[in-house]
Amino acid sequence: MEQIAGLLRDIAARAGVERVRQVALRPGVKAVYRVTIQYDRMRAADTVATLISRNTGEALLEVVYLGHFGNRPITRQLSARQVEDFAVTLSALAFDKLPDQPNIPFYGVDVWLVERGAGGFVKSVLVAPAVAKDAHAGLVECVRAALPEAVREIVA
Repeated sequence: MEQIAGLLRDIAARAGVERVRQVALRPGVKAVYRVTIQYDRMRAADTVATLISRNTGEALLEVVYLGHFGNRPITRQLSARQVEDFAVTLSALAFDKLPDQPNIPFYGVDVWLVERGAGGFVKSVLVAPAVAKDAHAGLVECVRAALPEAVREIVA
């Protein structure tokens, strides 16, 4: 699993985005959520979506589609309510205690790395949406509902 996580973190590095821990330590940042997606057989651009929630209640979603738009993020403001609903759903799924999805195939499926950071704390969970079950399937649905831009496929 660490190999898969390393590959997904490398996508974020190639996209030129800071690590979740670095973003979470910025002054005024309440929490950071990130979804990094590697699509099977490169059928779509790998994606790094970062939601930054500030202490002021402001929230910004930045999505980088690797190799598109000069690797510059597409941004959107989210309301405090949207972020709170997302955070509450993650909490209900016990995200901070959720292990990586077991038995993720090494090929043939899309793979997501979902991360949450606050202060010096960072938690990540690997999931393969096509074969996710139970809490992992709930995590997939939570991300799809709250952050549709994060899972939008941009085809080359």
